[in-house]
Amino acid sequence: MDLTVYVDVVIGLTVVYLSASIYVTIINEYIAQIWKRRAKQLGRDLNKLIDDTTIVESLTQNPALAPFFTDGQIGSSYIDTKVLAQQLIGGLTTTTTAVMGMARIVTAIGELKRDSNIKNHLMALSKTAADDVEKFTQSVSVWIDSSLTMLGETYKRNTQKWSFCIGFIMAIACNLNTVTIVDHLYRDKETRQKISAYGSNFIESVTTETFTKCQATAVAANIQKDPICKEVDELRESLFSGEATFAKIPIGWSEGFSLSSFKQAFSVTTVLGWLLTALAVSLGASFWFDLLKQLINIRHGLKRPVIAPTDPKATP
Repeated sequence: MDLTVYVDVVIGLTVVYLSASIYVTIINEYIAQIWKRRAKQLGRDLNKLIDDTTIVESLTQNPALAPFFTDGQIGSSYIDTKVLAQQLIGGLTTTTTAVMGMARIVTAIGELKRDSNIKNHLMALSKTAADDVEKFTQSVSVWIDSSLTMLGETYKRNTQKWSFCIGFIMAIACNLNTVTIVDHLYRDKETRQKISAYGSNFIESVTTETFTKCQATAVAANIQKDPICKEVDELRESLFSGEATFAKIPIGWSEGFSLSSFKQAFSVTTVLGWLLTALAVSLGASFWFDLLKQLINIRHGLKRPVIAPTDPKATP
């Protein structure tokens, strides 16, 4: 069997996963915005990071920072770590002097609660700053930023769980069965070649930067308004619109989704196919976009070289 057949099957499946993943990303983003998941997670992370009541009390004096540390309030989904570092250091002492030197800052840090984690981190950072307050502020800003990034992994894991749940519901509602899709792509040469060509054209016309930008909007209306996202929007819509390239792929319910059709199709293999789809889309659209690029490069490498016909009149 020609190796290109297997590569084309994987490419076709990747294109399907990519399109479905874009849908899941959009739905996930809507849920995150409605429930303010990012802002809530950022607030929890900041309270884990800044665990000293004295510092928290000083930060709540700033209207922009107060919602993050006040019960019952929700801040924004973004915070400027440099501003936070400046406010944090400025609130360490109530000194009225115009310039607060490192000696006074170190003394103020030493007066914080003995059991607070932030006290230990600030004290360690102060030792590397010598007498340079600006350097110390920058170090605190970098520490806050890197710490929030690490703590943000919780949000990513939760987002992936949400993506799996949304993907599983979509797989059932739209009958996105990985098992039947793979079987059809393997058996149907025409569909396999069409979707492989579609994937190749998509990769050639959409750069990584463009795809990242279009995915960042995560709202269908915004994607449609931006001309640069035309190809991404077309891919998203083509999967379920019956577009010629995807028309023969066994997606959807022939007579519409209903309890009777669900019961008729229900089997161990079908559930496995839906679960595989849900697991796949939970990896995210960026994963499938990067994989598609690699597969297209492999596919191009498998093309047989075109040998020019030999001229019979040529002298040997």
